[in-house]
Amino acid sequence: MEILKKIFKIIFKIIKWILNQIIEGGNNAEKRNNQKREARQDYKTMSDEQLLEIIRGDGFLAKSQWRKDIVYGILKERGFNDNDIND
Repeated sequence: MEILKKIFKIIFKIIKWILNQIIEGGNNAEKRNNQKREARQDYKTMSDEQLLEIIRGDGFLAKSQWRKDIVYGILKERGFNDNDIND
């Protein structure tokens, strides 16, 4: 019986750890979604030229790819085509 108690305790700890990981992952996803929503709102207020600078920027100080993807979508909504954006 002692062995069963120890096994159940171990199983319970594993299940508890897994549930905590799931909850933490959900919270992180929500934070990322909020961050992307806020970035999109900020970028929508920028001029076309500012957005094009973000898209074309590269190197150490360039914006991350997910930010560039948001900017790309905004430019497409404003009527830009791929050639306009990438030139």
